[in-house]
Amino acid sequence: MRTKSSPIFAAAAIVAAGGMLAAGLALRPAFAGVAYPSPDAVVKCSSASPCQTYKNTNSAGLEGINVTKTGAAGLEGLGGVFGIGVLGTGGTSGIGLEGTGGDYGVYATGGDWGVYGFTEEAAGTGVDGRSISGVGVIGSSGCACDGVYGESDNGVGVDALGATGITSRGFFSDGISSTAATGGGVVALRGVNLGDNSADGDGADITGSYIGVIARNTAGQGFPFAAIDTNNQDLFYVDSAGNLFYHGSLNNFSKTRGGQVATTYTPRSASPTIEDNGTAQLVGGETTVQLDPAFAHSIDLRSAYQVMLTPDGDTRGLYVAMKSPTSFVVREVQGGRGTLAFDYHIYAAGLGQAGERMSEMSPSQAAMRMPHAPFIAAKPHATPVLKVRPNH
Repeated sequence: MRTKSSPIFAAAAIVAAGGMLAAGLALRPAFAGVAYPSPDAVVKCSSASPCQTYKNTNSAGLEGINVTKTGAAGLEGLGGVFGIGVLGTGGTSGIGLEGTGGDYGVYATGGDWGVYGFTEEAAGTGVDGRSISGVGVIGSSGCACDGVYGESDNGVGVDALGATGITSRGFFSDGISSTAATGGGVVALRGVNLGDNSADGDGADITGSYIGVIARNTAGQGFPFAAIDTNNQDLFYVDSAGNLFYHGSLNNFSKTRGGQVATTYTPRSASPTIEDNGTAQLVGGETTVQLDPAFAHSIDLRSAYQVMLTPDGDTRGLYVAMKSPTSFVVREVQGGRGTLAFDYHIYAAGLGQAGERMSEMSPSQAAMRMPHAPFIAAKPHATPVLKVRPNH
C-alpha cells in the first residue's frame, strides 16, 4: 500500500496569479470602513506570513463564485513545486474549504495532492464530496498512481454510500487495490449491503472478462476461500491443499429429454475412491481386461482395487482370477467355456489416499479443522453534517 507523508503546512499562502481572480469578483471586506487592495491587482511578498488576510467573524473571509460555464474560476490557487495552492482551515466545527459550482464545486490539480483534506476531530471528515444528481467525488490519475487514495489509522480508508457505493476503473492496473494490516477481524475489502434478503441484499457483484473472482492465500497456510453465514457457521470452504469441504448435500441440475430440469444428488463414500467401468467379452470362458492407462496411473497400489462383475447372458458365474497394476483376468466358474459379454465396475483408492476412511468426531473437534472467521458487523460511520452556507 502506498504511504505518503502529510503536506507540511509551514505557510498558509494563497497566491493569486495574473487573471487568477476574474474581473467582477466581489471580495467583501471583513469590517466596514477598512480598505483593501484591488482584487485585480497581483500582490507579491516573500515573507513567511500570508501576503493578504481577509478575516470575518460572521461570514466568509474570502469567497469565490462562478455562475457561468465559460471556464472561468470562482477561486483559483496555484502553488509552486512544494507550495500549497489553496489552504483552508476551519475551526472545531467549521468548514476549511467549501466550493459550489455548476459542474465542479472544487477542481484542484497538484503535484502530490490535488485536494488534501485533514481533520483532527474524532468524528470529522477529511473530504466530503456530495452531489444531488451527479458524482460526489471523481479521482483520476494519468500515471501509474492512485486515482483515489484513502488511509486511516483506526477507521475506514474510503467509505462510500450510494446507489453504487464505489465505481472504479483501472485501464492499465487494478480497479481497486485494498490492503489491510494484520489483526483479528480486519479485512482488506469489506462489502456490506443492508437491503432486504429477497431483493437487493447482495454484498458484492464482481464481473471479469476472464476470471470473475481470484481468491488467494499464503501457500500451505489458511484457506483461499470460505463461505460463512452470520452465525459463524462454515458452509463451504477450500483449504490450502485444494481440498473442498461443505455442509449439506452436493446437488446438480440435470437436463431431461423433454427440455425440463431434474435435481440430482451426489453419492457419498466412506473412503476416497477413483472409479471406472466398462464392458468386455468373455471368449471360451476367459478374457483379460486392460485398465485405462490414465486410470492405472492414478490409483494407489498400496491397496488392492475391487472389480464388480455383471454378466450379460446365461452363465455358471464369473470371477476375477488375477489382478495386476495394468489389467485383470476374468474366468467362468467351474471351468466353464462360455462366450458372452459382461459389465465391470472398478473401485480403487486415489493416488496418495490408500487407507483413508471416514472418521467420527465431536462438533468441537470438527470446528478445529474449519476456518475461524468470526462475523464482525461493519462499524457504523458518522455521517458528516453539511452546514448551510451563510448568505453573503
